[in-house]
Amino acid sequence: MGYRSYKQREVKNLRVGIEDTESRFFRTPFHKILFASLIIISCFCMLIDRVDSPLTLKLRMTLTDVLSPLYRATTYVTESVQLLFSGVFDTVVRNKDTHEETLLKVQDLERKVMALVQENQNLKQILKFPNIHPQDTVVLPIIHRSNPLANHTFTLRGGKDMKLEVDQVIRTDVGLVGRLTGVGQQTSRALLLTDYNSRVPVLIETTGQRAILQGEGSALPTLQYLDSTDELTVGSRLITSGDGGVFPFGIPVGTIKEVGESITVSLFAPLDQLRFVILDTTRVDVP
Repeated sequence: MGYRSYKQREVKNLRVGIEDTESRFFRTPFHKILFASLIIISCFCMLIDRVDSPLTLKLRMTLTDVLSPLYRATTYVTESVQLLFSGVFDTVVRNKDTHEETLLKVQDLERKVMALVQENQNLKQILKFPNIHPQDTVVLPIIHRSNPLANHTFTLRGGKDMKLEVDQVIRTDVGLVGRLTGVGQQTSRALLLTDYNSRVPVLIETTGQRAILQGEGSALPTLQYLDSTDELTVGSRLITSGDGGVFPFGIPVGTIKEVGESITVSLFAPLDQLRFVILDTTRVDVP
């Protein structure tokens, strides 16, 4: 009952409002005359449009000439709005097409990347390639250099207090330096590539040959255990091969300086000029 009475009151109020509006509009004679005049003018315009006499034609053209500025204005506005909405619609359609095309390209690239990742994993299994797990690097200052006549080592500031471990790799931003052979509480000892006791598995990039870089107690270590020296050329670049699990694959080492009775290597890292080294905590898993 409450809802029905509420709806009845709403309808009654609406009727009262309409009647009030009509009574206000027709309250004065002016409003009544205006309303009647609009009806007469409308009927007159319809009559002119229907009658095809010279007088009505002339009157029609006169009205057209008078109202032509308004026609042009309304036509300009209409065309502008139409052009605007047409441009917006075309832009929306183009954006949709571009989005769909980009989505298809992205999906195609994702499929290709997944295929390459799978192929890479298969090749690693076939070649028994070591898995490299990159971690953080630490910059350590060199606090002492050994006598080069005895051995080639650095003493570094940093040890067990920085969680350093034996056999971690040290390098610079340009090439390999060596590895840690002893770790104390606050200092550590690094064996350089030029020391007699240094042995590093390397790979010659130009030929794909593997060899051992052996320290000779001088600035130029040598290559050992090569299958053949026929294809070796001066300037060939050497990188770590990853064999043995101590040195990760791909660290730059140096270039071949001389091919003769011994094959000497010029190192990338300037060992006699270093003040700091980078300790690489990369872990290598050998299959």
